[in-house]
Amino acid sequence: MVKVPATTANLGPGFDTLGLALDLYNDVQVEPIGGTPWDGVAGRAERFPVEVLIGGEGAGGDERERLTQDERNLVVRAFLAGWSRWRPQEEVPAVRLRCRNRIPLSSGLGSSAAAVTAGLLAAAGLCCRLGSIDSSAPAGHQGVTLYRPAGWLAELLELATDFEGHPDNVAAALFGGLTVALRQGNGLAVGRVVPREPVWAALVVPRFCLGTALSRSILPEKVSRQDAVFNLGRVAWMLLAAAAGNWKEAGRAMEDRLHEPHRVALVPGLEEALQAAREAGAWGAALSGSGPSIVALTPDRARAEVVARAMAGAWQRAGVESRPLWLQAGVPGALDSLIR
Repeated sequence: MVKVPATTANLGPGFDTLGLALDLYNDVQVEPIGGTPWDGVAGRAERFPVEVLIGGEGAGGDERERLTQDERNLVVRAFLAGWSRWRPQEEVPAVRLRCRNRIPLSSGLGSSAAAVTAGLLAAAGLCCRLGSIDSSAPAGHQGVTLYRPAGWLAELLELATDFEGHPDNVAAALFGGLTVALRQGNGLAVGRVVPREPVWAALVVPRFCLGTALSRSILPEKVSRQDAVFNLGRVAWMLLAAAAGNWKEAGRAMEDRLHEPHRVALVPGLEEALQAAREAGAWGAALSGSGPSIVALTPDRARAEVVARAMAGAWQRAGVESRPLWLQAGVPGALDSLIR
């Protein structure tokens, strides 16, 4: 069983760099078709060998919201990419990918990163790569970990980043916690902060989708020095605060001048909902990833619920239907459960 968390990226100033894992998981179960254990040879099918079953988000409803169940499915595409990378000389085995989706689609909560991560980890498991996770992998403990993935894990992170175009969501989906991901030389480096005490996120998911491609297409090619300095200072402050365990100060740094102002026109009622979050007691609030969802950091579950409902109310007054959520933040990533 592969379990991958929802993620919120950017958190205001950390464009394409910061990611935070949330306590809402998609599960993917890999099963051999035919009911016998896969042995590397048996169980291949003459037809397309990968079957995908979907439950939860993307399983039904409007055709526009329904996920495909063939080779176009993102979990399948990632699975095939992983198999091709790690077993290039072997045929793809006949397997069933049983997906239970809880992460809302096209909402800025990392549904595509979760699908890619799940597919690649499923392939890694069948290719017997998971047994090679060494003890230096940053699983389980609190505080700060700096990590330079090597071997198959570095390959997996690169493949996932190729799918996504940027590593912020996939790093958080894999490693959990609050992550910063950056390219150095020929590889990717990941830093992670795991909260010492529970941190809660209030979220509100509107009843409309916003594709990442559209949301990115309106961003300017160049930004001013003043705006760059504004964001750099807040990213640095957020990471220092989180590392010190002061998530209230981390929340106060959730301000942005590089992407959020340009996306206001795509998300009706965004400014009103952000203001409602702050007035309801959020430490800070921002567009989640490329939107349209909003995320706010709060001290506890009760405050997260109050903030989420306040944001939903602001959107309702703006004529936007939405779903409030309150989830623990900085939770374990997909690798944590595999390593333990």
